[in-house]
Amino acid sequence: MNKKPAHNPEPVTCHPEPVTCHPERSRGISPLRFAPVEMTLAFVVFSIVCLFQPKFASAQADIPLTISPARQGININPGESSSYILKLINPGLAPVSGTIKAVDFTVTDNQGTPELLDDAIIPSDYSGAAWIRLNTNRVTVAAGGKVEIPYRVVAPQDALPGGHYVAIVFEVTSDLPSGDARANQSAAGAIAPRIAELLYITIPGDITESAQVTQFLAPNFQEYGPVQIDTTIANSSSIHIRPTGVITVTNMFGDVVAHLPLTEVNVFPNASRVYANILPGKWHFGRFKAELQAAYGTQGETLNAVIYFTVFPVTIAVIVLSILIILAIIIYMFIKRNQKHEQALETEVEQLREQLQTKYKDPRPQV
Repeated sequence: MNKKPAHNPEPVTCHPEPVTCHPERSRGISPLRFAPVEMTLAFVVFSIVCLFQPKFASAQADIPLTISPARQGININPGESSSYILKLINPGLAPVSGTIKAVDFTVTDNQGTPELLDDAIIPSDYSGAAWIRLNTNRVTVAAGGKVEIPYRVVAPQDALPGGHYVAIVFEVTSDLPSGDARANQSAAGAIAPRIAELLYITIPGDITESAQVTQFLAPNFQEYGPVQIDTTIANSSSIHIRPTGVITVTNMFGDVVAHLPLTEVNVFPNASRVYANILPGKWHFGRFKAELQAAYGTQGETLNAVIYFTVFPVTIAVIVLSILIILAIIIYMFIKRNQKHEQALETEVEQLREQLQTKYKDPRPQV
């Protein structure tokens, strides 16, 4: 039997042609169409995994606790002690644990921002952290719960008269399993959130009370309101002060435009505080006078200052003046044109009259 020769097909080169996708004709799912969906799902899964990985530093970045009272004024004599209660309230859904301690604080900026002195070694004249007696240094506040922390203030016999400033600080800590090295390293490198109750302790005695208005400013000139008036009060007392007062603004006719009260806040010793007041309203016209009258301290010492400023809408005034000038020019040109036209008519009438007189003049009789 003769064998048929084997048929070796020639290799075929495939040249794909552009394919137009018609949804009504295609019943399968194209890999090219499915790729974006896969990528989207992968991104969502990756995001969820990253979101739920243990990040103890960010999980408590916003501490859910509130502290009450936030500020406490205390008057105490040397050698005496008094007891108080601090409350930590947790409205959150998870318990919060942390440490609690007393540190001194100061204020160095002009916004009244407390600066906690955690590493203070040499106590200043305003120190008082060593006077605080806490019955615990660690607290856990249950979810939706409240914890009361009693403490005592014990003033030494040689306590200096004046102000002493202490913050009782609650600092969140993370209880992590000892084997989770990665989580412990992450938490160790994070800044733990904390809240504090500020204690303003006053020791009676020979207390110096002195303050000055170092700046009382407003823009010398501006076109529109509102106008900001800044007051800077420097406290050179040995105790914090809480100035109260008002800025009275009058116009150029002596009428009162506004009474702007100072915000009642504490000014730390050897620090300044800036008070920002706003004269409301956009439309003001003329020269104004702003007069500060304030008082501070136990003796009612006064603070006074005066400034002047001008508000005038220059842009609108220029526009109005330009319109008036243009109208005046138009009216002037119109009047001049009418005058020339009238003069031309009068001249023409006079010429016609002379012509008529010449034409109809009676001739002289001949002799």
